[in-house]
Amino acid sequence: MKFRFLEEDMFYSTFLFEISEVQCGDHYDEKNPQHVKWLKNYIKSLYLCGGQALCLYSDEDEPIGFIYLLHDLGLENVDCFGKKATIAMFEVKEKYRSKGYGTMLCKEAEEYLRNRGAECLYTDTPDDPDNRRALLFYIRYGFTPVGCHPCVNGKNDMPQIYLFKYL
Repeated sequence: MKFRFLEEDMFYSTFLFEISEVQCGDHYDEKNPQHVKWLKNYIKSLYLCGGQALCLYSDEDEPIGFIYLLHDLGLENVDCFGKKATIAMFEVKEKYRSKGYGTMLCKEAEEYLRNRGAECLYTDTPDDPDNRRALLFYIRYGFTPVGCHPCVNGKNDMPQIYLFKYL
């Protein structure tokens, strides 16, 4: 297994299906130019904020999954800045799920973030009664649910559950 940080274009092209699944679910229409432009701009905005796409590849160089991290190092000589990190997106390709790759990505991400001075990690996941896979993974991995936003994507979409973990 190999970990790599991917640049914006490579990340987008390698994990387009997974990115659209995480960000838009069934709402994404790859044939709609506005949807494509929106998703590209979303990824661009993450990179402009200093985000990093930590990606896992098999020994045969096949992409397995990614965890997209946001960590602002903060202001120099100010102790309360640079301590928070966020998982903006996290996905393992379907054929690799439930084989420990998500845990491998989380462990590598945590080590990377700790080395940069992060002390806590946040994430969120949909409160989807039909698919509790992500929520249960985060809880098993040591995250604690800390809140729920019932209308983050509008009143006709699922609420988001927010989770937290000390590093």
